[in-house]
Amino acid sequence: MKPLTKISVMFVLLLLGISLSAYDSGVGQVIDGPVMHVARSAHSATRLQDGSVLIAGGMVVESDILDSTELYDPQTETFMFTGSMLEPRVDHTASLLTDGRVLIVGGWGRNVLASAEIYDPKTGTFTATGAMASPRSGFTETLLPDGRVLIVGGYDNHTRQFLDSAEIYDPSTGQFTATGQMSTPRLAHSATLLEDGRVLIVGGGTFSEVWSSAELYDPKTQTFTEIDDLAGPRYKHGAARLPDGRVLILGGSNSEDWNGMTTRAEVFDPETQTFALTDTLEAERFKLRDAVAVLDDGRILIAGGSAEVELYDPMRDTFVVVPGRIDASRFYTTATALDNGQVLIAGGYDRSITGTVKTWLFQTEPDV
Repeated sequence: MKPLTKISVMFVLLLLGISLSAYDSGVGQVIDGPVMHVARSAHSATRLQDGSVLIAGGMVVESDILDSTELYDPQTETFMFTGSMLEPRVDHTASLLTDGRVLIVGGWGRNVLASAEIYDPKTGTFTATGAMASPRSGFTETLLPDGRVLIVGGYDNHTRQFLDSAEIYDPSTGQFTATGQMSTPRLAHSATLLEDGRVLIVGGGTFSEVWSSAELYDPKTQTFTEIDDLAGPRYKHGAARLPDGRVLILGGSNSEDWNGMTTRAEVFDPETQTFALTDTLEAERFKLRDAVAVLDDGRILIAGGSAEVELYDPMRDTFVVVPGRIDASRFYTTATALDNGQVLIAGGYDRSITGTVKTWLFQTEPDV
């Protein structure tokens, strides 16, 4: 039997529905992964120092908020239960601290939470730590270069206020302290750590208005500074720092929410402090805060808000659809880059607001 030539391979790929651009660029593929023990959406996913992934909280449906957590082991491709959180949480945030523990903050329980807790992978247990000054949902959590954690914005349903305040968590004291104030309250914005230690805050809004504004937080001065606006308003979008220090901002929605999803993407240049439009996504997407992952080669994987998964190539300034799909358009899913080069895509809810136990794996090598 004669070996396949490149032309015949391309013909086979076309018959299988795989694009030639994916073949030529080695774009990888998405395959089914192992199932979790519990259906989840709007959970957190944190890669630990040993390479495993802590999946925490979230919700099955809006009335079923979870305190359970699971660990994913990339070597065995299995999930196992670990300790339960002290409180059920959804729409919370999580950060891997420099000592290997995980800080879990805020989110919704029976009400919006001000509490925080620490997961210790050595014991598999959660313990309480200091509480924030304000209960928060829809906020951001950013690990700073000095090991402290910046908490910005969100919504407090106790006072029914959208927040322009920010707090810093210090792991050495286990306490939150107030820091600078933003120029405007923000919910469902993005926060991205820059190479110089500042934090880029983009978009967000309230329940009725969405902003195109952006600002920079400087931990040295503890102040926020307004910068040039985005090309248009967006919230519930994704963001990732590129290898050259610029920041990719993608997807999201305007004040029309489900009816205002966008394919628009733009790049922030820290040197000029300006935004410039770039290539557009293949699919409209929003609710993808934690569904954007940076690969080892600098490309950006986008897994939320659509059944299609895309890759952004900063060298070519293009988005391309990855062969393989997840089972539906899923929102508030998570995408976690693994040490083995794969990306774990976990959970998320569909348009009926129902979470799933399913996961998927992105891999750069074909599954043969």
